[in-house]
Amino acid sequence: MQHQQAIMNAELAKTQAELNLKAIAAVSASSAKLAIQPALLNGGVSGLAPSPGDVMAWLEDIRAMYNAIQNDQQLMREIRNDIDTYLRRYHEYCIKQRDGMLAHYHEIGADEECDFEHLVPAARIRDLLLAGTITVEQALNAPTVRLSRIKHELLKDAGWSATTPNMWLPFQRYTQVFASKFETHDGTAIDPNNWTLQNHYDYFDHLVIKG
Repeated sequence: MQHQQAIMNAELAKTQAELNLKAIAAVSASSAKLAIQPALLNGGVSGLAPSPGDVMAWLEDIRAMYNAIQNDQQLMREIRNDIDTYLRRYHEYCIKQRDGMLAHYHEIGADEECDFEHLVPAARIRDLLLAGTITVEQALNAPTVRLSRIKHELLKDAGWSATTPNMWLPFQRYTQVFASKFETHDGTAIDPNNWTLQNHYDYFDHLVIKG
């Protein structure tokens, strides 16, 4: 009985999250600044447009549900997959498509053949979120990079597509494979050898979306 209720709760949460993300996509595609005008999305379960805060609430709820599950590896795997999906779609809508931002960081000199790449692999972000090591806000604002496709392939060939050697110095995942220069999307040059995860969250604190 408890197992069936857990599945029903997960399905309801998935349905609500789908509505949330559709609303976020619609606003993100416009000229609205989500971090400055969150009230445009407020409404949630009232039937109006849901807010980004509703997505954060869903992630908090699903994390608590995940940590309460016992002896149901299939359900835990399904929840992990769902979180992966929604984090990736959130990054797509609210970072990549955010007023031409494309990503938090850009590889300097990269041509048009670029990929939207998670500096800290997305599955690692999900695991840190579920473990309570990072907050929901930090998971939603995890660092992304507009990386040349050639460098992305080098990264994959070196075996670093899904893992990282250093969470605190996230650009080490790149620098140990290839040499490149990077800047923030708004043109601030960064030192990839010394730029910490805390530097990232401090610099992009203005992108944290409050409900």
